[in-house]
Amino acid sequence: MGSVVEQKAKELAIGAGSWGEVVDRIANFVRDGILYYLDEWNVTADEVLQKGRGMCAGKALLTAGLLRANGIPARFIVLKIFGEEGLLEFVARQLEDSVSEPMPNNIRKIISGIRSLPAYSDHIIVQAVLEGQEIDLDLARDSGLDRGMRFVGAWRERKVVQKAGPFGSIDAWLAGRMGRRAVVEERQDFFNIINRQMDKLRRVGRIAGEAGIEPWTTNQVGDALREWHVMPGCPCDIGTVYKSLTKVLAACKSSLPGLAEPENRSRLESRIADWLYKVTRYNIKRGRYWELSNVLTRHSADCLGYARILSFLAVEGGLNAGIMEVIQDNRGRFVPHCVCALELSDGTKKYLDPWYGSPDIRHRLYLARVREDGKLVLKQLTPDEMDSALEVGSLSMMQIAGLSLYIIGNGYLARGMFTEAIECYHVSLWLFPTNTRTLFNRAVACERLGEKESAQTDYQQAFSLDPSIGRVIGTADDLEVLMKLDEEDVPEEDQQIYLLRKGYITGKQEGWGEVARRCHTSAAQAKLRFAAALLLIEPGRQPTGAR
Repeated sequence: MGSVVEQKAKELAIGAGSWGEVVDRIANFVRDGILYYLDEWNVTADEVLQKGRGMCAGKALLTAGLLRANGIPARFIVLKIFGEEGLLEFVARQLEDSVSEPMPNNIRKIISGIRSLPAYSDHIIVQAVLEGQEIDLDLARDSGLDRGMRFVGAWRERKVVQKAGPFGSIDAWLAGRMGRRAVVEERQDFFNIINRQMDKLRRVGRIAGEAGIEPWTTNQVGDALREWHVMPGCPCDIGTVYKSLTKVLAACKSSLPGLAEPENRSRLESRIADWLYKVTRYNIKRGRYWELSNVLTRHSADCLGYARILSFLAVEGGLNAGIMEVIQDNRGRFVPHCVCALELSDGTKKYLDPWYGSPDIRHRLYLARVREDGKLVLKQLTPDEMDSALEVGSLSMMQIAGLSLYIIGNGYLARGMFTEAIECYHVSLWLFPTNTRTLFNRAVACERLGEKESAQTDYQQAFSLDPSIGRVIGTADDLEVLMKLDEEDVPEEDQQIYLLRKGYITGKQEGWGEVARRCHTSAAQAKLRFAAALLLIEPGRQPTGAR
């Protein structure tokens, strides 16, 4: 062990109140002070410390060296794991989407190299032995990279498939591993390009952290769902009342494959979706949160938050669901809006929109991914075009993350923090390059900073992309009014009357006879309940529509 490691070990131990605190300090330093980068397997502890970065093996060697320099026994455990495929597939997709054709040969080789790697990965962790207790330390990923991976949906739960050790030394294993490298040609170029992508993910993680957002894993979301109130009436509750939503979702998922006929399966899928809509509306009210961690802790969501939680529930329940961006709503307005899109087994589409108050809504224009020349490209489609298209995809996790960064940037823009807003928009466009609203708002921020040339470039690009105009001019002018429906505890039945009369659900102002029919009441009662809701959410306004 070199003197550089010894010196750092002593520095980390200064003032520590216990050996346990020394272990914690070393773990925190190696995890976040040494950034995770791809590198060779045989890099020494000294080299890792001097570079300030390393792979799992190098970081493990450094951890063991720091522990041993403080008299704490340390040894190594060699694992084979699943879980890294999320990061590597993210990098491959980003390279595919960001590089124009004809694709450079080196990029093509890197994508091919990523996808030729084995499903499992070799992984090294350190085991500290303190007062007879074995403490496993997995310090490979730094917190910024980990948070960024969660934010864009590249994070996967690590699963150990093989374990060997503990070993006092892994020198022989590392020498053997160098002889089993899957990627040999242009290996440094392979490292450099992937590491640059990880730097961008780290930047995403930093922005999310500064905005107070801590993205959750699937397990964390599942834990929060166990606290939900489970509504009665699930089609899969055959003689059983489930108290846990996760058990209901599992029952739904297991029930669907038994229905061979697409029509029968579609009917059950539709009923499950309607029930999930009802459960979501009961547990989550309208608000301003879009990240699932905030949606589930604050029990409040905007349209994107609703779309995210509903698509999560639907997928967990065995349904084919995703998030779709609305360009033009059912009343013909260009709005920034999202819905949960569901494709049933018979090919029909169903759109769940708790913000507008409908489990099956038909907006006029959507932004969807359509396969062209073997690649999914973004197109604006009418509902009829969506129904007839052979393959339509919802927004990817990367694009959803791009929308989230756009929202964070808007918060900075509204507060006059133009530099911070521009950074958010810049990283958002890395994830969602064709989001014209992001380009337009970055232009606004640049213009207010006096960067007129950059602003002009973004303005021109925003209006040259297809689709562009509708997305740029869209405004959420009904945000406050619809939030008040829940803030004022307007009953769900009265909300339906208000939303039908105002045209949110069907796209037109419904007559009192139709409102009464849909809400199972009389026209006179519908008018009275509409007037009561109007006074609560639009105080001071004369309820002329109720006359």
